[in-house]
Amino acid sequence: MNKLLLVGDSIIEQFDASKYLEGFEVKNAGVSGNNSLDLLNRINVDWFKPQPDYTFLCIGTNDISQGFGDIDIINNIQEIVFNIREYLENENIYLLPIFPTRHNPPRPNDRIRMLNDKIKFLSEQIGCHYLDIQENFRDENDALKRGFTEDGLHLTDKAYEQFAAIIKGIV
Repeated sequence: MNKLLLVGDSIIEQFDASKYLEGFEVKNAGVSGNNSLDLLNRINVDWFKPQPDYTFLCIGTNDISQGFGDIDIINNIQEIVFNIREYLENENIYLLPIFPTRHNPPRPNDRIRMLNDKIKFLSEQIGCHYLDIQENFRDENDALKRGFTEDGLHLTDKAYEQFAAIIKGIV
């Protein structure tokens, strides 16, 4: 049975692995409201017992709404990956882009797109996988698809089903 570690903010925390990833052993280390610095400061050795076969990291939307600059966000994500690597026995770390939003002014999609380009570039620089899932979640206006959110930020069951299908395609 593949063991997965999901790390991030409320988007990850609300991912019901028992519902969407049945048959996988999943540890969910998502915490609502976390920004990249919060996550960096709460990395815990217990996340890696037992060792995950795959680690998925999704963080940054709260950084944007809290006024973090792109350089700080990217540096924090890099430090998160470096710290996670200290505990891992494999290199199966997947950086996920920040999900688009829908009518969420504190998290403008143009900024999210530019930051996601930087996250992708970072993944190449530090030898991580980048899981470019944006096309599966954006509509023709680059916003989170209608039906994929109720509040403009958090994902619906329909969106989590899509997210789970992408993860299953990797593992």
